Amino acid sequence: MTNAHLPLCSQGKTKLFISMPEIGKFEIEAKIAGMSVTKMHLDLEDLLERKDNNIPSLDLDQVVLSVPNTILLFNKEFLS
Repeated sequence: MTNAHLPLCSQGKTKLFISMPEIGKFEIEAKIAGMSVTKMHLDLEDLLERKDNNIPSLDLDQVVLSVPNTILLFNKEFLS
């Protein structure tokens, strides 16, 4: 995460939980103090397209993700 559109007091308490319900499809759930506040869906194809077009970040509602770092994380945790 490169940036968050959250109140400053919530940023340190926010955790992201990532799951892959099907290959290439990811669900990102943001929780603050253990309570779910939002769920976002992300396709690996969208990330790879952004990478190919040299777009370094992806804005998802309340968080901004680094495209290269997110791809690395997904490869490491889910696709290797």
